This record gives sequence, structure tokens and C-alpha cells, in this order.
Amino acid sequence: MVATASADSLFWKSAYEEHGRALLSFLQRRTRCLEDAEDLLQETFVQAMRSTEVLRDRSKVKSYLFTIANNLMLNKMRRSHKEIRLFENEDGTNPLEQFADSSSDTETILAQSELEGQISRILSDMPAAHRTAFELGIIQRLSYDEIVKATGWTLAQVKINVFRARKKAISSLRDDFVVMM
Repeated sequence: MVATASADSLFWKSAYEEHGRALLSFLQRRTRCLEDAEDLLQETFVQAMRSTEVLRDRSKVKSYLFTIANNLMLNKMRRSHKEIRLFENEDGTNPLEQFADSSSDTETILAQSELEGQISRILSDMPAAHRTAFELGIIQRLSYDEIVKATGWTLAQVKINVFRARKKAISSLRDDFVVMM
């Protein structure tokens, strides 16, 4: 029993050294707050270590950690009722503003807010893999190779998940638009 515990602690120490920096970077980009990202990183490893038996294939530890980190981050945002700024660029600008006229009237602001709400709803209805693919590929604009590295999926899995997520989002937005007309 002691030998197993020692082997597990060495495994998790190695996993932290190998993937900790990438996880922290991922979480910091998503939360835009170093302190929150550090807290989530710690929670990720605590949760992963508590459920070691779930990780059957230790070669997939990276994707396992990123999945836990992403889910913890989303849960924390939902719990704290923070506004998820899905469409905010690194410089703090909102690409949806291209749709607004220069007067920024109330109707335009409401339309933007409604669109962001629709996207949030659509994402919450997607399977976890599609939601992750959409967030990384569409919202964060990561390349397929970057998504492969972040998730541990194969290139084919990334392409399929991004395609299906995009298709679901377009279909849902189209359905909502038709209902509004």
C-alpha cells in the first residue's frame, strides 16, 4: 500500500511538472485572472488525485487534467454568477460591436446581450466534448494542433468535434432566428 501511494505521488508530481504550466496558461486565458487560474489549477490536481482510479490509461493524463480544469472553471463561473464574456478578445474589445451602429442604442445593446445569451445556452446544451471544441476552436481561435495538445484528442477527433459543435451552433441560431421572424 505504501509503495503504491509513493508511486502515485511521483506520478502526480511528474504530471504537475509536465502539464501544470500549460494548464495554468489555459485557465488564465479563460478566467483572465491569475489568482482564479491558480486556484483552479490546484483544484484540478486535487480532484484528479482523489479520483486516480478513474484514470485507467495514465498516458492520457493531459486530456484528463484539461477536462477536469475546464469543467471546474465552467462550474465556478456558473456558481459565482460571473458574466462569461464569450466574445471578448485579448485586448478587451468585443467583436460583436461590429454589428452596433455608432449610436450604441439600447436596442443594439439588448440584441448583443441576447446573442451572447443564446450562445451560452447553446454551449450548455452541447455534449462536453463539443462544448470544449467550440470554446477552444471557435471562441479562442486555437488551431487544430493547439487543440490536440490542450485536450489530448487525435486530430480527427478535434476536427469532428469542432465541426459538430459549429453545426449545432449554426442550426440552433438559425432556428432561433426563424422563430423570431
